[in-house]
Amino acid sequence: MINRTDFILLAGQPDKQDAETVTRMKQGEYLTDIQEDQHRRGKREAELQRSMYGWTVRSGNGLDGFAIMYTPGQSRPDKGFAEALMWGRAWANQRPEDREFYIRRFMLAHYPDETASLSAELSAD
Repeated sequence: MINRTDFILLAGQPDKQDAETVTRMKQGEYLTDIQEDQHRRGKREAELQRSMYGWTVRSGNGLDGFAIMYTPGQSRPDKGFAEALMWGRAWANQRPEDREFYIRRFMLAHYPDETASLSAELSAD
């Protein structure tokens, strides 16, 4: 998770792969080539996203078509946020060196009622 300005890492330990990405880019490689190589070697990303139907966990890059990985029950007041957050963290923590799970920072501001639990957790850190 190189861009921690616009994204918040929720689970996973991408530091080693981030360092590799930065080193290879400094050597002149294209980011897309690096991402494809890391994907072939097992790196996976997932993003907690809000759709018009509620919260979902989707693949974080286009290398597998931004596939929907998990859709919680969305009839809850938080539109499935807590359930999707829990699922995504569990998924990333199965193989934290190869997986990262994140949310776009603006989502917290855009959906404050639904994301209040995470906002409280982050402000406590």
